[in-house]
Amino acid sequence: MCGIAGYVGGSGIPRERMLAALATLTHRGPDAQGLWTAHEVGLGHRRLAVIDLSDAGVQPMRLGHLTIVFNGEIYNYIELRHELRELGHTFRTGTDTEVLLAAYAQWGRDCLPRLNGMWAFALWDESERQLICARDRIGVKPLVYARRGDTLVFASEAKAILAMLDAPVAVNTAEVAAWLASGYSHSDDTWFDGIRKLPPGHWLAATPGPDGLRVDIRRWWHIPEETSAHATPQELRALLADAVCLRLRSDVPLGFHLSGGTDSSGVVALAACAGHAPHTFSGHFPDAPELDERPHVQAMRERLGLAHRETLITPEAWRRSLGELIRVMDHPEAGPGAVNQYLLNALMRENGVVVSLGGQGGDELFGGYWHHVPSHLRSLATRGMRGRLVRELAGLATSGTFLREALGAALRRLRGQHASHGLLAHDVAPATNSAHGWTRPEMGMAKRLRDDVLHYLPALLHVEDRTSMAWSIESRLPLLDYRLVEYVLARDSLDHIRGPRLKVVLRETLAPLLPPTITARCDKRGFNAPLGAWFAGPLADWTRRTLLGPDAIATGTLLDASVVAHALDTHAPPRRDNADAIWKALAIEAWLTAYRHRLLL
Repeated sequence: MCGIAGYVGGSGIPRERMLAALATLTHRGPDAQGLWTAHEVGLGHRRLAVIDLSDAGVQPMRLGHLTIVFNGEIYNYIELRHELRELGHTFRTGTDTEVLLAAYAQWGRDCLPRLNGMWAFALWDESERQLICARDRIGVKPLVYARRGDTLVFASEAKAILAMLDAPVAVNTAEVAAWLASGYSHSDDTWFDGIRKLPPGHWLAATPGPDGLRVDIRRWWHIPEETSAHATPQELRALLADAVCLRLRSDVPLGFHLSGGTDSSGVVALAACAGHAPHTFSGHFPDAPELDERPHVQAMRERLGLAHRETLITPEAWRRSLGELIRVMDHPEAGPGAVNQYLLNALMRENGVVVSLGGQGGDELFGGYWHHVPSHLRSLATRGMRGRLVRELAGLATSGTFLREALGAALRRLRGQHASHGLLAHDVAPATNSAHGWTRPEMGMAKRLRDDVLHYLPALLHVEDRTSMAWSIESRLPLLDYRLVEYVLARDSLDHIRGPRLKVVLRETLAPLLPPTITARCDKRGFNAPLGAWFAGPLADWTRRTLLGPDAIATGTLLDASVVAHALDTHAPPRRDNADAIWKALAIEAWLTAYRHRLLL
């Protein structure tokens, strides 16, 4: 895992600005730095050594006319290296980077479908005088870019591009509005006007020439269509086991996130089955017993004899971490659970972990959200499965868990939307409607799962990447192995929900490996802090001072001060809970504080 930055075309970027850009990525790669320039191209790299810790793995790495900077891991590099050796290639290192270089030399862009991993890389092909950038299928690893005249700049994080441009940029208020409305981005834009994300499963080719810089962006991977085939526990368990085993390949210490839910518990159990002794970590809230996952974590500890550490997340720890987290993230994305992930990763790094494994992606892939239920019911109706529809409706109507959990989640979401409405100041708010995603109940189940993978999951992966890399930890996600994604999304989507039970296919597949108390769970808590109570209690004074005090930036620029004041004045949980609006206002304030010198305000 690493950080990359570079440019191609035009007059390029001065060396001092390239070094400044790499300095912003030190957290992504504390072990080494490299910079290579030639003519109108420059490639920079910060290294976090994970495979082959010797200096032979330092980047940029060259092979003949090819030069690469690479962020990520190619999990099947051993198998690919064996195949490439049979084709006549020789290797001088034990790195997956060299395997990727040889694969590109052998197959060109056609190497991408052969890779099993997470990656964002930039490769200069001197023979073609062309820069190739590419991202993995799901977008686990980030890559952003911007164009200024005939120069294209790229990096792992937007802050590095800001350092290369060395000029203030405008705020993309449409993206800010989209996040306020739904909590995630609906486009390839960032909050910095002109800085864009290369979409997952795409490559970019930039070719400088006498007529300027030609840039071409193409999709190289497509989500498979749903079929009538059913997922079987045997096939699914084999895919899951291999996905975990591949991600155990490491020359540095591994650690595991363990929340007590099916996803992370399944990853830990499969690692134990593979002969690994998982060292697990979890976070808890000492003043919120309703969010306590420790009984489920304890069940896993007892079953597998786990070495375990936990951190207690307090209001003060949350408050202290918010500003630095938002700076590292480049801009807010998804929800406030990012702060909790940031604190949990800090604990892992304190205990020597360099590579983590977690269960991210399970809810989006296997139907783990309550908003999947209406889509599931719609699909039953659309297919004419009236008998099953009646039975499942009856089961939902009599399920206390469904009524409490699903309706409670919907109520919290609607309250958050209502309280957040109008936060953006009228003179900067875009005229577009930002409603999207799960707010559209007409989606059937298959379309809903694909929509979550394409639009909601990228926001969670943004958080996953930044909260782990902030502490120089490489995060690996077995449930997003592309073989697993393709297998599941090509199977009948109606198998995932049965009455009030979510993720049925995954639960039944993992049942032999997990305590029954985990696979039988119907509640869904997430990794959320009790912000409603905190904003009304221990963080109340700090919140008001931060948002309305004399040093506040947001209420004088992007946010409507009267709406923010109203959200604070009327916040009285549980009767009226404005925590979502308050969190979003705090996040925007933290963002403006971190980046005000890089923004046109």
